[in-house]
Amino acid sequence: SSVSQFLMGAAVMICNNLIINYGNNTVAGMGIATKVMTIGTYIFMGFAVGCQPLIGYNYGAKNLPRVNEIIKKGMIITSGLGIILTLVLFFFSKCFISFFTPLPEVMEKGNLILRGLMWSLPVFGAQMVGAVSIQAMGKSKASFFVSILRQGLLYIPLVLMLNLVFGLYGLIYAQPIADFFALVFTGGIIYYLNGKGEQSQIQSTGEAYEEEVAVGVVKVKVEGGICEISSIYLLAEHRSRGYGSQIITQLRQIYAEEEMVLWVLEDNIKARCFYENNGFV
Repeated sequence: SSVSQFLMGAAVMICNNLIINYGNNTVAGMGIATKVMTIGTYIFMGFAVGCQPLIGYNYGAKNLPRVNEIIKKGMIITSGLGIILTLVLFFFSKCFISFFTPLPEVMEKGNLILRGLMWSLPVFGAQMVGAVSIQAMGKSKASFFVSILRQGLLYIPLVLMLNLVFGLYGLIYAQPIADFFALVFTGGIIYYLNGKGEQSQIQSTGEAYEEEVAVGVVKVKVEGGICEISSIYLLAEHRSRGYGSQIITQLRQIYAEEEMVLWVLEDNIKARCFYENNGFV
């Protein structure tokens, strides 16, 4: 966290030193545009912080399908909100700038800068969700890399290079470009950690509920494309009510890509009948 804060401060300092060459009106416009952009930043931060404990809990329980679902929905929601905010700023950017200054020259520069920075919004929220997801998984090395990726490894080199080549426009669009590539890298890391890199062997447990009271538990093991049901247990007073079949149906939906298997003692006639009725041979 301290390294990312340091890099953020360094990025702001470099940007300020570069933009001062374009005049006082441009400096003021950048300050106003940056303040407007914090609207999206705080919204995305709220969603990311809300997802973090859910991801940490389910990852600790080895419920990777649920982890993937939370990350996916978090990214979709923040990206959708980012698109909406981008459209609002596209059509009403001058109105937002006018809240901070009545000066036409500053409004003109602020409008120009805001219309460049706003393209970060569709991707920045998803990247933030991805970053806190890696942190919630307890992956310290990957989390450290992602924390220095956006500002340190991408934005600072890009803003120096693009400002040199394209001038003010390069300075403005360096941030959206950095955010886009930060999302690509973050998504790739999550795919490796939670998609391929750790699905070679998963043990997961789940519970069955009746009116929010746990009445049973199931344990499965996923390895090499095979989902093995280790055990299904229901409280005696809740058996023969269809909960066992519901559990198997839900497992097939969660592990749709894996082959589902289990082992039953040959002389356990009741269990054999139950599993055969649910499609096992």
